[in-house]
Amino acid sequence: MSTPWLELIPTLVGLVAVIVLPGAVALYLVGMRGPLVWTVAPAVISGVYGVAAVVFDVVGLRWSLPWVGVLVAALWAGCWLAGRALARRGIAVHRPSRGPGSDAWVWVGGALGGALLIGIVAAAMVDPAALRQGFDSHDAMFHLNAIRSIRDTGNASSFDGLIGLYGATRASAFYPAVWHSMVAIAPWSAAISPAANASTFVFLAVWSLGIAALTREVFPSRPEAALIAPVVAALFGVYPNPSFGTHAQWPWGAALAMVPGVLAVAWAAVRPEPTSGRWSVPLVVVAVLGAAGTVIMHGSAVATLAVFAVPALAVVFLCAVGRARARGRAAVIRILVPGLAGAALVVLLGALAWQSDLFNSVRGFPRDERMPADAALRYALRGFAPEGMPRQMWPLVLLLIVGIVAAFALRAGQWLVVALAATIALFVAAAGPEGTPLRDIAGLWYTDSLRISAFYPVAAAPIVALGFSVVARAVMMAVRLVIPGRFGSLRTVLTGSTLVGTATATVVTAAGLGAVLVHTDGARLGDIRSDFVATYSPPVERRLITPDTQHLLERMGDLLPSDAVLLGEPFTGAAYAYALGGVRVAFPQAALTNLSEDQRTVITEFNQIHSDPAVCDAVRRLGITYFWDDRSAQLPSIARAPGLFDVDVSSGFELVASSDSVDVYRITACG
Repeated sequence: MSTPWLELIPTLVGLVAVIVLPGAVALYLVGMRGPLVWTVAPAVISGVYGVAAVVFDVVGLRWSLPWVGVLVAALWAGCWLAGRALARRGIAVHRPSRGPGSDAWVWVGGALGGALLIGIVAAAMVDPAALRQGFDSHDAMFHLNAIRSIRDTGNASSFDGLIGLYGATRASAFYPAVWHSMVAIAPWSAAISPAANASTFVFLAVWSLGIAALTREVFPSRPEAALIAPVVAALFGVYPNPSFGTHAQWPWGAALAMVPGVLAVAWAAVRPEPTSGRWSVPLVVVAVLGAAGTVIMHGSAVATLAVFAVPALAVVFLCAVGRARARGRAAVIRILVPGLAGAALVVLLGALAWQSDLFNSVRGFPRDERMPADAALRYALRGFAPEGMPRQMWPLVLLLIVGIVAAFALRAGQWLVVALAATIALFVAAAGPEGTPLRDIAGLWYTDSLRISAFYPVAAAPIVALGFSVVARAVMMAVRLVIPGRFGSLRTVLTGSTLVGTATATVVTAAGLGAVLVHTDGARLGDIRSDFVATYSPPVERRLITPDTQHLLERMGDLLPSDAVLLGEPFTGAAYAYALGGVRVAFPQAALTNLSEDQRTVITEFNQIHSDPAVCDAVRRLGITYFWDDRSAQLPSIARAPGLFDVDVSSGFELVASSDSVDVYRITACG
């Protein structure tokens, strides 16, 4: 049952080859260079996959590795031609970073943050094949079965591609299927559970590198901030949990992982320059493609990107107007008219989307109050730490305040401060009671305060890292004043703007981060580990299935015939027989909705199989041949199939397999 960690390496390589490499090669072929390539590559290829999957479905092509390979080869060929055309015209796609230092700080910072998060999550999983547990696991059931469905049907379209996972009467079903399509075709990823877990590690690396790149672009004069920002992002403890943890929302977690990288490229493209102020049009195109891919990965990303894009574009617009004023009124008008027209168009499109059925279904998702609005505000201002954790979070909160002041003093990153304030306001609205201002807008994230808090570090981590840098350089300045004049060369090393001086600032900043880690006991890193332990190794009373039962599920394809259809209450683990064992199940997800009359008969009256002929009639029409009987009966109140319990299996049932808590029977009662 257990997959050793070393055996997961081929799966990781296969996922990187599908998620990161195609987009990165494409961007290199058009002339883009540096860490930004790797931060935005998953978002770009996500958009390509999402559109291609719909086209494949329309023209009748199977979503499989060979056909996707042809797609990627065509993409590379087109990018190579585009790159040559741009080179002949002298158009550069790459925009060099400003300030001292090099991209090394981004690479090292991304590696440190990624290794930290991956290490914590891997230690909590214990086993890379571990199955997400707990009675709120219905999301994991759906997502793992969706991967199996794409492999079986070859349909990865977000429009009805996963219709087989819904009830028999469902006519259509839209669900963003890009993440599932990636995992489904990744080479060396035959087992679905370890492949899904490994994808978490890939996107954690993407997230950390994106945070580092964003910090480097926003605060170019403080490259040491890029080194520690990804670690700071982890200290807040709000990502990757719940996205990849308790909620098992892999598509949303993957989309959120791509947001920092897309923002980094977007800011590199439109950042105000002191002289020309011109945008990098090729980078704008890359940023737009990345944003589109992020939204295609999960629709909630459009609102998340807007939280950051609106203040960023406002800064760019105001800077452009300020430069135009020196050239006269006509120049100002040439900036104002298209800028205001573009803003009006965006507002109009947003208003139309706001009234759409898709947005209404998301905004109308029922959500109870988590805490009073004033308590939610205090919680957010403490850096999302519980009341009993002031020691862990106050150093970060104080450094956040220092960073905010420094951002306005340096005139860099003010838009991140605005985005931070907007995130806190939206969190309070989502966590508080009905009628709270902005609560309707918070509905764009299903009115889920945890989803909103997950992108808090995108704004907060770069600002806190700036605060670290300011304090570190203040310490260096104090040292400079103390050191006698005859040690001038040493003063230059400590405070100069050269690479050596920046490296010294990096060492001091990293030392300060180490001191905070020790003082705060790792801030909320322990919470991340605890959440993932509770997700993958919960207490016995909250476990869906035991390790022995998971082993049975993984062998189901060998134990049952290829045409078998298994009946069982999804929350007992029966639904996982499809994802893990390849055996078709009567109910592949926990939400028992859109049911036919036969399906309703089965879930309510199957335990009357010996006395009610209608039950056998329904069983025959549904093609059900096997029954999953959970002897532990540790079920939550939301289990919705009462007819699948207390079934008399003494006759009419033939035992074919069992584990420590489950028996699997062939149904003979219906002939």
